[in-house]
Amino acid sequence: MVVRARTRDDVLARCTGCGIASGWVHSRYVRRLADHAIGGRPVRIELNVRRLYCENSVCAKATFGEQVEGLTVVGGDGRDSACRARRCPAPGAAERATVAHQRAVPADEGALCRPS
Repeated sequence: MVVRARTRDDVLARCTGCGIASGWVHSRYVRRLADHAIGGRPVRIELNVRRLYCENSVCAKATFGEQVEGLTVVGGDGRDSACRARRCPAPGAAERATVAHQRAVPADEGALCRPS
């Protein structure tokens, strides 16, 4: 199963280097995330996110990839996977992941609204 979603254009994103909010879009790209199986079928999430310019002139990052809180993470092993919070036994982790995916907008008609 493939789920396609797109982040909203009217929401500011925080730079992964300095934390300053930015809405200055450089481009868009698709992140492909693996998620838990549904009904025994593997799930891949294709999340269309923005690459933005950092508006902080002293930040080491010129551009950064948008992150979806509770769903995507920066760094790690170089492979994208659905948020580690979904697999985390910490209280509220699953709820935070659910809220995060509700903030995404489907990329095309008929797609399920679930970010990756």
